[in-house]
Amino acid sequence: MARSSSTRNTQLEDDAREKRLAKQRAYQQALRERQRKERKPSRDDVARTVLFWLFSGLTANNKAAAFRQLYNDVLPMLIDQGFDEAKAAERIEEIYDRYEAGWAFRGKGHLKDRPDFDEMFGDDR
Repeated sequence: MARSSSTRNTQLEDDAREKRLAKQRAYQQALRERQRKERKPSRDDVARTVLFWLFSGLTANNKAAAFRQLYNDVLPMLIDQGFDEAKAAERIEEIYDRYEAGWAFRGKGHLKDRPDFDEMFGDDR
């Protein structure tokens, strides 16, 4: 029995989509590899470092008022993105509590060969 025209079109669309996704995966993998070799930080690397800097500064200097302001500014932004208010508040407080308890920064292992890494972030190897 011959396939219907719509079944053939769906198969062609699926094949085209798979090829496009495979090409995109290969591109992203090559981009990440090139950036790793160049030691270029990703957006997430920068965000993680800023988070460390911000929370470490707030906790080390006992800046409860500054943390409350950060909390009051960030929580509505998370809610606007569709996150549950109570869960978002819980997550912000969890992160703050971890830093307050001495949570160590976790840098990328392949970058730890810098002599000043431990001085900047502590030895968490």
